[in-house]
Amino acid sequence: MDAVKEGSDTLNGILMMAIGTIFYLLQIFINFSSTNLKIGFFGSIFQIVVLSVASVFIFIFLLIAMAFLSETKPVINLNSKD
Repeated sequence: MDAVKEGSDTLNGILMMAIGTIFYLLQIFINFSSTNLKIGFFGSIFQIVVLSVASVFIFIFLLIAMAFLSETKPVINLNSKD
């Protein structure tokens, strides 16, 4: 919402949502084309729920892994007058 308030570019977020939606629709199409209607519907709902929950946990795991692997060290300023 900050990008909208500032009037800056929101295209990156819209593009990421569009790519995710296309992948979900493609997976649903593959499910319906390779199985019957009932299994395709319930399988697609199951996949959407599982993949959505998994993506949240994977995102949190990646943030923790990046923080752990970055090995940041505290910065000491030798020229400060404090």
